[in-house]
Amino acid sequence: MNLEDLEALEKKRKKQECLQEEIMRINAETMQAKERRLEEERQADMRDMEYLKNKMERASEFEAEQKRLKKEKELEIARLRARQEKAKDYKAEQDELRARRNQEFKDRDWRSKQKELAVKKAQEEEMLMAARTEQVRCKEHFLSIEAGREKAEFERVLSAQLQAIVKLKEEEEKRRQKSSRHAEAIRTQVKEQELSAVAKRLSEKYCSDVERKARACAL
Repeated sequence: MNLEDLEALEKKRKKQECLQEEIMRINAETMQAKERRLEEERQADMRDMEYLKNKMERASEFEAEQKRLKKEKELEIARLRARQEKAKDYKAEQDELRARRNQEFKDRDWRSKQKELAVKKAQEEEMLMAARTEQVRCKEHFLSIEAGREKAEFERVLSAQLQAIVKLKEEEEKRRQKSSRHAEAIRTQVKEQELSAVAKRLSEKYCSDVERKARACAL
């Protein structure tokens, strides 16, 4: 092997070495590019996973918030219904209380009026009885007077009787004026008229009896 062959061989070897180095460099760059791409893909996957994780967390938080709001709304509705029922019950109680008080007031008023009517009726009956008793007493008294008593004495006694009747009428009138009920006033007036009629009848009867007795004594 001559020098030229050796030089050619050396060149070939160096050329192969350069080629090998270039291949190694390309392989290294390729490997680095692959690693970079894998890293980028890994980072992208991590970002995607983080995004999905955040999205799921936000969705879960949103769902939890919606549940919380729904629960609060339901509680608020329940509280409103409870207050409405309470207000309704309170109104019903107040209505019942007012109705009971009104009924009690009506009952007391009715009892008071019944008592007032009973008292008035008793007073009227007492007055009528007193008037009748007085008339009987006067009648008995005048019948016991001698037939020849002076006419002036008879008139005086009769006047006193009439004054007593007038006094009774005045007292009854005062009681009647205290009453504000028209019907009660009418009843009082009727009682007065009856009392006057009774007094008149008694007086007429008494006068008739006295005159009859006087005529009998004169005979």
